[in-house]
Amino acid sequence: MRFANRTAIVTGAASGIGLACAGLLLEEGANVVFADIDEGNLSGVMDAMPQAFAKRASPVICDVGNARQVEALVLHALNTYGNFDAMVCAAAVVHRAPFSDLQEDDFDRVIRTNLKGTFLCVQAAAKAMLDQRDRGRDILGSIVTFSDDAAFQSIPHVVPHVLAAGGVEKLTLAMARGFANAGIRINTVATGMTDTPLLRAATGTGKTAFNTGMARMVLGRLSDADEIAKVAAFLASNEASAMTGQIIGTGAH
Repeated sequence: MRFANRTAIVTGAASGIGLACAGLLLEEGANVVFADIDEGNLSGVMDAMPQAFAKRASPVICDVGNARQVEALVLHALNTYGNFDAMVCAAAVVHRAPFSDLQEDDFDRVIRTNLKGTFLCVQAAAKAMLDQRDRGRDILGSIVTFSDDAAFQSIPHVVPHVLAAGGVEKLTLAMARGFANAGIRINTVATGMTDTPLLRAATGTGKTAFNTGMARMVLGRLSDADEIAKVAAFLASNEASAMTGQIIGTGAH
């Protein structure tokens, strides 16, 4: 098992890609903190948890745009399991609207969750990892962020999402250089069209946006959240020990 005796935090873990990542890390032997702002969905995930995994899974209600809550999230992982090795930043929201109708509150909400939330999680994770290293503990030291093809396609009806995706990629590249000498790796998974609730919110009820997105998918199909989770788990593991500051695309061109 690649993550035996390791501890990971996964944000956005109550659904979609985050849930798939958290589940796979559990299967791979990790202690996993399931973090999400949606208390109802998170409670349902915990209730459905196989008994064999229950002792290694811990739920935390967390708004990733709130620095104090993010700091408390990392502290919870350390206090519960005694160590913290990997952060998977999968929390995200999307708001679909024509640019001329986009409201300031909706713009702020997406940027706060997707970009600021990723920044806060990366910062808090890196600080905790550095502190453990300073105390002589050998950690895995991997952070995985999520962008998507919106970063380079400039999709007009999800402008805040586009800006956040591009920002996450630049943040990841900058932080990867900053923490490389400390042995902390930071990489991004840039997803294509993936079958999740977020995709349905992004494309709306019409066919035009969905078909436009599908035209970018090299394999001619949607990705599955479990497929994306395998990429994230690889990046979080020691198998990717030579990789940092990388943007790994999944399906789109």
